[in-house]
This record gives sequence, C-alpha cells and structure tokens, in this order.
Amino acid sequence: MQKNTELRQINLAEEQKRRFWSLKQGYIGESEVAQWLEKYADDSWHVLSDYWFNYKSTMQADFLLIKENHWLVIEVKNFDGEFEYRNHECYINAHLMENNFMNTTGKAVQYVRMVNSAYLKVYPDVGNITNAAVTYGTDVLEDLK
Repeated sequence: MQKNTELRQINLAEEQKRRFWSLKQGYIGESEVAQWLEKYADDSWHVLSDYWFNYKSTMQADFLLIKENHWLVIEVKNFDGEFEYRNHECYINAHLMENNFMNTTGKAVQYVRMVNSAYLKVYPDVGNITNAAVTYGTDVLEDLK
C-alpha cells in the first residue's frame, strides 16, 4: 500500500512507476542480504557490495564474497508472487517478466569462461538447471560440466 501512495505523489508515467518499484524492491532485497551477511558471514570473508568490474565489458555483482582463493558472486532477486513458466517465458502474477531467469546458469557460465580465472566458478541452483533441462530438452549432467 505504501508504494502506491509514494508513486502517486511523485506523479510518474506507468513505465516509470514500474521501474521505480523494481529498483525499490531490488534495494530492499539487497539490504536484507547485506544484513544477513553482516550477521552470519565469517570474519575471514571479504564482502564487497555493488561491485563493478571491467573485463571485455562492464559487469556488476550485487555481492562479491572473497575468501583466500575463492570468489562467490551473489545476485539478489526480490520477487514475490505467483510464478509460471510457459512457452519458454517467465510470468509473475500473470505478467511477462523482462528477463528469462530459467537460463541464468548458462549466462553465468559464459561470463566465467570469458574471465577465464581459476578463482571464478559458478555454483548453480539445482532448480534452475532442472527447469532449464526440461524446458530446453538439455541434459542436466551436461549443464554441470
């Protein structure tokens, strides 16, 4: 309810309201992850937030956790609602999402290969891999290679 009041006061066009809401939700999600990391992260971790780097193109990570020779990239999504995947597209609350998150593991692997570092790896979500395999007719074990 609060978001509608805030948006009406600003008097934005519908597309601008959606963008504002999306940015606000992203900020809320990233704030929650930052609080969790502050509370539970091991003292030996180096935690960088909103980390920008250049390697053949500009890339951004919501969080980068570094410990000795391990790097973990965390991308935060703060979605709420009813998700549906049909005809190779993602819907939330019956609205088509801008990004297809079912193949994010494959996208991440492309960037990791581009950087070509022994310190950068992808730790995929089994749900993403399984859903992508079913949707695209691929093999889960092949995706994990």
